[in-house]
Amino acid sequence: MQHRTDPGQMDQIPHSSTTHAASNQAAEESALQAGLMEKLLRRLEVFSHLTTEQFAELVHVKADTIRSGLCRNSNYCGISPLKLPNRRLAWPAKDVARLLNGEEK
Repeated sequence: MQHRTDPGQMDQIPHSSTTHAASNQAAEESALQAGLMEKLLRRLEVFSHLTTEQFAELVHVKADTIRSGLCRNSNYCGISPLKLPNRRLAWPAKDVARLLNGEEK
C-alpha cells in the first residue's frame, strides 16, 4: 500500500491523457458501430423477410410493441408485414434496412 507524504495532496492525472483516451474510445466505438451496421445491412440483404422478434431486436423494442403498433396503425414505422398462413408475420428485410438507414419509404 502506498502512503502519501502530504495527506491533503490529491493524486493528479493529466487531463489531456484522459481526454485523449476517452476520444480514442469514442472513435473506436463509432468505428465498431459503423462496421456492425455494414454487417447487419449485408445480412438483411440475404434474408427476404424477418420475424417479428428479429425486427424488434434490430429496432431495440419488444416484439409486443411492434404487434401493438401494427394493430393500431396497420403498419409499424411505415412497414407492413406479410401475413403467413400459420398466423406469423414476415417483415420485408429491404424495408427494415431502409428504416435502419434513415431512408424514407
